[in-house]
Amino acid sequence: MRKLMIMLAVMLIPLNAFAEGNNSSSSFDKLEFGTRLGAGLMYVITDSKEDYYPSNGGPWGSLSFDVAYGLTENLYLHSGVGLDYRIFFVYIEALAGDVLDYDVGEEQDAYDKCEGSFYCGREHWEYNQAFLLNVPVLLQWRIPRILFLEVGVVFELLLGTIENEDDGWRDESYRNRDEESRFGVNVAMGVGHQFKSGLFIDFRVLFRVNDLIDADKFADSYFIPVQEFDGDGNVVFDFMDYSEPYGSYYKLLKFQLGIGYWF
Repeated sequence: MRKLMIMLAVMLIPLNAFAEGNNSSSSFDKLEFGTRLGAGLMYVITDSKEDYYPSNGGPWGSLSFDVAYGLTENLYLHSGVGLDYRIFFVYIEALAGDVLDYDVGEEQDAYDKCEGSFYCGREHWEYNQAFLLNVPVLLQWRIPRILFLEVGVVFELLLGTIENEDDGWRDESYRNRDEESRFGVNVAMGVGHQFKSGLFIDFRVLFRVNDLIDADKFADSYFIPVQEFDGDGNVVFDFMDYSEPYGSYYKLLKFQLGIGYWF
């Protein structure tokens, strides 16, 4: 890592010297205000089974109002406030479990008994929408009219979610996202180019270091009716408690292209 940083610094020296030669007589703006619009993709990194919490990412976009303060002619502190919009796609595979065939007194698989009806499971994709407030705190190194590099953290606060209503046999949303962590911390890196007019384009990579889900994620219990027989040979029911393991971590990796303008 140290060698990589040294190589990067050596590569930037001639570019920086070239930029200083072109701008030796110009003064830099200590305080700048701007706006930025970004769009990209996000991916959930987890060891989870794919049908409980979001195990797939989706598209996301952001609109922010930014401020930059020049610490030196090339080094700026970049912050602001923005709104994120995200869509999480979730694969659902819901099974009703085994059911009792009262005609023959035998247990049958749900799909064999009543495929496509109330008792049978189904599989489909559903989506959940999330709205977040984000505050970046970035150090930005500028080589005027060539490129800029930035690194830092982005804090985010979950404002609310909209769940896709299930189209199956429940009237309520099938997935409950109340367990999503409301506060997030992301490590961010970016590279971009700023034009003389103040227009800029950039590419950012963000990785959420704290967990996406703020809950006990190791197991979930549920009950399944099981056919048993009493001493006289009559069919009776008992309920067995099953504990199914889910993922132990849910991290978020995000990529985004952005366009903005410094006024």
